[in-house]
Amino acid sequence: MWKLRGEETEIAEEKATNEALIKNFDDIKARIEADRILAEKLQEQEREQFTIEERAKFLHDTIAAQRKFLAQQRSDGHKKQTSNQESIKKSDDDLLKAYEDFIAIGSVEDESLIKRMNKKDSSKGEEIKQESKEECKEVE
Repeated sequence: MWKLRGEETEIAEEKATNEALIKNFDDIKARIEADRILAEKLQEQEREQFTIEERAKFLHDTIAAQRKFLAQQRSDGHKKQTSNQESIKKSDDDLLKAYEDFIAIGSVEDESLIKRMNKKDSSKGEEIKQESKEECKEVE
């Protein structure tokens, strides 16, 4: 009999807890609905506060600001692309100049350049030859 009374008490407590939870849930649902209705009323008042012309101007200004922002982004991207193209052009010009300055080994121009260098630097040439001989000895 004692166990029976404990089970009844447990069931009664559980039932009371469930009823309290249901009441709290209903209260929360009612508050949410009241907040939704209040938000709708406030939005309606806000819409009435501005005339159609004011709303149109606001929309126009917003769109214009977005267009300006996008144009600026495109411009920045174009500047970066142009800068990259210029650096490529400069490096192409450098390669072309290097190619134009290139003298093939064994060509007439190469031979004449060697002769001129030998005439100008005959004294330095002796020093270079001696350094080359010393380097060769060190390697051996």
